[in-house]
Amino acid sequence: MNRLCDWGPHTLKWRDLKTGDIRTSRSLSLNHKANVVCHDCNHGWMSRLEDEIAKPVLAPMILVGSARTLSVEDVGAVAAFAFEASVVADRINPLRLFPFFSPQQTQAFAATLTIPPWIQMWIARFESAVSPSALMFTDYRKGRMGAARGYEIFILTYAIGHLAFQVAAQKRTKVALGPSNRPFVKQHPVWGRFASEFWPIHSSSLEWPPPQFLDDHSIEQFCYRWRNLVS
Repeated sequence: MNRLCDWGPHTLKWRDLKTGDIRTSRSLSLNHKANVVCHDCNHGWMSRLEDEIAKPVLAPMILVGSARTLSVEDVGAVAAFAFEASVVADRINPLRLFPFFSPQQTQAFAATLTIPPWIQMWIARFESAVSPSALMFTDYRKGRMGAARGYEIFILTYAIGHLAFQVAAQKRTKVALGPSNRPFVKQHPVWGRFASEFWPIHSSSLEWPPPQFLDDHSIEQFCYRWRNLVS
């Protein structure tokens, strides 16, 4: 059986933090592109995470878009897969000199699947006119105002099959002059019809999909929806 990230050709996009330019690459699969992890990790804990934990939950959602009620355990499985994808997306970014996530964070995740604090995730349904298809867009923003000032924010949007999720991670920069509390971002109510926040866990269950789905046009808007918060 194929790994989740092997499903379909991937379009990979990265935004340059300094210039704002978008670099695009295409790959047969995410694993085909991601040679940033060692053999033991790729065939060890990462394989177990995808095949044994995440795939039973995600495969029906990705392949046929089956509606379902996600339990706390299901949500944890989706979040673990989303964070793994975030680490891989960050590491394969050709525009990034240093990874966003620290070795301590990735090592703790590899050992115990512990997701670091100050991470938020949303889940949506995606309906593309191009099938099968997968889009991975990685963005980095620096907070310039309010609670976001003094922080760098990593944003991953990953749409694969009928499923889409978005991850926002935050860390304080070395030159931060802002407040010591970390800023949590809050989506506009309009986006609440398309995407449900599922991490951190807020309830004992989550209904998927949301009332409306993302298409090839709205997924682009979804990728950039935080640009007014940070620059």
